[in-house]
Amino acid sequence: MPLLKNPKHEAFAQALARGAGNVEAHTAAGYKPDASAASTLSNRSSIVTRVEEIRKELTSGSIVRVGDTFHPDDVTTEWLITEFYKQVVIGRDVGDMQSSNKALEIIGKLAGLIERPRTGRPPREPLQQLSALRREAKDIQETVGLLEQIDHDA
Repeated sequence: MPLLKNPKHEAFAQALARGAGNVEAHTAAGYKPDASAASTLSNRSSIVTRVEEIRKELTSGSIVRVGDTFHPDDVTTEWLITEFYKQVVIGRDVGDMQSSNKALEIIGKLAGLIERPRTGRPPREPLQQLSALRREAKDIQETVGLLEQIDHDA
């Protein structure tokens, strides 16, 4: 199931799936604390289905959480696009359009829809662009892994 269309509902489902109570998840999603509304929302079929899906993803290891370690080969184009889409939703939800638009730009590049400007070079074919972006993503992941290791050792 894709992300819920309503960003607040998605945030609510994400919080519930990670163990938050109804009111805590309701508040984390940007709503005012309201036990009755939180209970009603938690019983919506779309929310129940999405929470089950997120929990399955969490237990299967297909979602990488902060602090988890993973091999750079785990970073796929599909995973990157999904993660950047989450940033689009969050950015729009909190009114940070600059971050949201940057994430959209990166998605466009990953999907081969946006060519990065290159001076003095002809445009590369989409598959070559994808290979280059994968190498860049791998380099970024290795750098992040090193930074996490340094933080962990400190």
